Amino acid sequence: MNFSLGKLQILLTTPLLAVTAGLFGCGGGGAPAPADTAVGMLENIVERLQGDEQTAVWDALPAGMQNEVNGLVRELSGKMDPEMWDTSFDLTIGILAALKDKKEFVLGHPMVAMTGISKEKLEENYDPIMDLLTAISQSGIAELSDLESFDGRTFLTKLGPDLIPQIKGLLAMTGQAENVASYETFLKGVKFELKESEGEGETTTVVLRAPESLKEALGGMAEETEFVRVEGKWVPASLMSEWPSIMENARRGLAEMNPEELKRDKEQFLIGANKITEMLSKIEDADTQEEFNAAIMSFM
Repeated sequence: MNFSLGKLQILLTTPLLAVTAGLFGCGGGGAPAPADTAVGMLENIVERLQGDEQTAVWDALPAGMQNEVNGLVRELSGKMDPEMWDTSFDLTIGILAALKDKKEFVLGHPMVAMTGISKEKLEENYDPIMDLLTAISQSGIAELSDLESFDGRTFLTKLGPDLIPQIKGLLAMTGQAENVASYETFLKGVKFELKESEGEGETTTVVLRAPESLKEALGGMAEETEFVRVEGKWVPASLMSEWPSIMENARRGLAEMNPEELKRDKEQFLIGANKITEMLSKIEDADTQEEFNAAIMSFM
């Protein structure tokens, strides 16, 4: 089997992809006590998101959901080759260090202009983005053994309080500043109330009333959402109905991963990793834009 550049790139970026998954659904203990009502739960999430708390949404999920996703992440550890995983992270850390050290040359590289992102925006957000990616790459999953006892809430907490502001900066840089502004406006002005004549049993319906300024963008001012109480926490009924399918698809994806195939590709992977290490050495030695560009081209 030929080990293509595409496969190499996938393996090298697996750590960051794993991190992204962690941001949206993995976690552990240490969360605040859940709110008694669905409205209280939503108000608590909004208040914490206004303070850029990265665990706000995760803390609202029932323990069963947390444990299921935690289990999937831990199961991943048995599918990956330790040397390939650890090498991927080492290279990721090395690449980020080089990008941070050679900021001027990165901004001056022809490929930057091809991204469509203005040099001014990239320069403005460059350091925060590098800090974000570096924090992720040096997090609690840098070694494959870390996944065996992965705790997503601890992982998110270790990323630090700048996580959400850094993500906002990244989104703004990629042309989504308007969406970031709408998100913040929504958090400041959204209101929640129980649907008239409904109480708080094991199911309830909450009416969301968005800020007037977002009426057009959201297609209306009010939206009704049904919630169910699961393990003491209020969860959208739609999420509960879709959850088994989400988990089934995730487990199927894990089952389709073939550790033996990775082992067969390991030699070619390590050859590619050595080439990247050589490129990083050339980047480190580059004193001019031309030398930097040539170092990048040596791997292309």
